[in-house]
Amino acid sequence: MDKTKIADAGNKAYDISQQVIGLIGTHPISIPVVLLFLEEIAIPLPIPGEFFIVYDGYLVSQNAISYFKIFAMLLVSMTLGASILYFLSVRWGNEIVIKLGKYIHLNQQKLFHLEKMFNQHGRWLIIFGRIIPGFRIPITIFSGMSAITFKDFITNVLISNVLLISFYLYLGKIFGLKGQQILQQKYSGLFLLLLPVTIGVLYYLTSHKLRKKNNL
Repeated sequence: MDKTKIADAGNKAYDISQQVIGLIGTHPISIPVVLLFLEEIAIPLPIPGEFFIVYDGYLVSQNAISYFKIFAMLLVSMTLGASILYFLSVRWGNEIVIKLGKYIHLNQQKLFHLEKMFNQHGRWLIIFGRIIPGFRIPITIFSGMSAITFKDFITNVLISNVLLISFYLYLGKIFGLKGQQILQQKYSGLFLLLLPVTIGVLYYLTSHKLRKKNNL
């Protein structure tokens, strides 16, 4: 890929980020909830879903919404989305991996690693694995394609979502007044670009560590 194509891709990513920021600015409560639902059913988004929870935490710090209201909305949205993807994966898991795998960081090798990890750690893979950026969707698809019952899956997903939402809402709350400056038009694009990069680095380091461990 030459420099022109890289620059065009960067400009498109920035434009999409600005459009998402505009939508969130117009509907600061409903849009993040809807986008997280879409991500949970394996629709690729230009921005990691964790960002939206952080943003909601910022809204809580500004008294724009109550903590318990947004917590409940996010919990229902993410759990419902994961449930839908679970049942889709029971029926069309292989097709999802083939058609969407490259967009959601999933392939047959990763499914194999997830199976090995589940055999070793059981329910803890679902509970804590979904908290790791980049693993929520693959773990849901794996669960649907495996022998994991929906009752076990949804119980562990609820626990995982409670932990995940609590963490990222708290992260957003600690931005406080500083977050107001970060999310202003002048800085919003930079913030949106840096956050996915940070989450991507964490995902890469975690994946690399897991692959190294499985190869031992």
